This record gives sequence, structure tokens and C-alpha cells, in this order.
Amino acid sequence: MNSGKDVIVTMTIDPDLAGYDTFFDGAWAEALTNRAPVQLSDAVGNLILSWRMAADTHRIPFLMIDQMENFAESFMRRSKPDMAVLMERFRSWLFKELDGKLQRVEKKAISAALSKLDQGLRLQSQVKDARFPAMEYWADISGKKALTFSIAGSQNLAYCALFFAYDWFLAGCFRALGGEEELQTNGKKFWKRFKELLGRDPEPDYWEEPEDAVSRPIAAAKLARHSIAHTGALAKKKLREKPHGLRISKEGFISVWPENNWTLFKLLQGKVDRLVDEIAAKLAATT
Repeated sequence: MNSGKDVIVTMTIDPDLAGYDTFFDGAWAEALTNRAPVQLSDAVGNLILSWRMAADTHRIPFLMIDQMENFAESFMRRSKPDMAVLMERFRSWLFKELDGKLQRVEKKAISAALSKLDQGLRLQSQVKDARFPAMEYWADISGKKALTFSIAGSQNLAYCALFFAYDWFLAGCFRALGGEEELQTNGKKFWKRFKELLGRDPEPDYWEEPEDAVSRPIAAAKLARHSIAHTGALAKKKLREKPHGLRISKEGFISVWPENNWTLFKLLQGKVDRLVDEIAAKLAATT
């Protein structure tokens, strides 16, 4: 329902284009695939695919400018400079006008001189036009409100995708040990049953750090994910009260920056490595 009130949404983006390069680690993904037990093939495969897509979403601003710069430079190298085109027309006109009036040696000398001049003009044009002002273009468009919202939205979505994929991965590990399909990570029964199957309590390490822990990055990421996915990026009170490393506007809206996606990926990557090894050891011990 429209309350008749305007909602002011302030989103910010990182102006440093380099931060939008990919955080995905292809070598790590390949090594993980090779060492994971067959019972985790689906869980690991789905995780890697989802994280790769999240990384590509995060990378859109970088790819947009990088591809534009590459295209522009390639186009400049392929296209003939205006003066070079003019020289070709002048050469054709000159020899047509002087046809039959030049000795062979004179024609050869004039042709050589024109070629030298043509080459010089091409080199000057290349030096002048070789660089496409990609960073200036980025600085201009990144200040536009519509693009700011688009980039901020893509970063928020990438953040959510990273955590959603991790959530699904945890469920896959649980089921590889024989866990019931109907149990989900957001339920107490799930973690109670996971503890029984694994032989120890995995929740503090992989899902919810203790309240008295010095740092609670997984708990904060979970709250941020929930805020972005379910309240339009409006940060929940619990999230605002805890260390989170995110940028939250005075109106309470979350803006995920590239550094947040890099940090979350590295955090979850370490958790995945540890859990895969733990599940593999448990499966090996029970077969």
C-alpha cells in the first residue's frame, strides 16, 4: 500500500574500478572438486557454479569498462586515420593527373616520398588516438544516480548469492551424511541432527558463532543477507548493533562494496575447505 510518504534511499558505490575485478578463485575450485568425496559432488558443483555466477555479477562494472577500452583500442588500430585516407586519395589523383608525364624513376621517387609521409601521419595519429579515456568515462558514469543504483544492486545481489550458495552447500553436506531432506539450516532440528551425524557441534564454526565471541562474521553476513533479500536492503536492528564492515546509510540502507564481497568469499571459502575435509574424514571412517 502506498502510504503517501516518499522513501529516501541512499546507496553508495566504490569509485575504485579495480575492486570490481573477479574474486573467484578458479584454481581453488578445481582443487576442491578433485579432493571432495563423491558424496559431495553435487554440493560442491552447485556451490562453485553459484559462486562463479556471483563473481561475474560482482564483476560487471569492471568488465563493462575493460571491454569498452579493448574494443576502442582495437577499433583505432584497425581504422585508417583520416589523414591516411586523404593521402591515399591524393596519391591516386596525382598519378592519374600525371599519367604518362613522369619518368619511371620520377614516379618511383614520388611514390616513395608519399609512402614516407603516409607512414608518418599514421604514426602521429596512433600516438594521438591510441588511448581510450576509460577511467574518465567510468568516473563520469559512476556518478549517475541510475548507474549507482544498478551497481549497488548488483553488489548486494552478489553478496546474497554468495551466502545463499553457502547455505545450500551446508544442507548438501548434511544430507551426504544421511540428514533428512525436510530439515533446513534455519531450524534447530537441523543443527541438532547435524551434530549427531558429524559427532560434534558444527553450528558455532559454520553458521552461528557464540554470542560472546570476539568476532561474529558469519552471523553478521547472515543478517545482512536476510536484510537485503527480505527488507529491500534496509538493515535490521540486530545487524546495525553488531560489527559488520558494511556501509549503511543514515536511512538504514545497506550498500555492499566490492571489498565486502571479497571478504565474504574468503571467509566462506575457508569454511568450505574445512567442512569438506571434515565430511570426507567422517565418510571414510564410516565405510
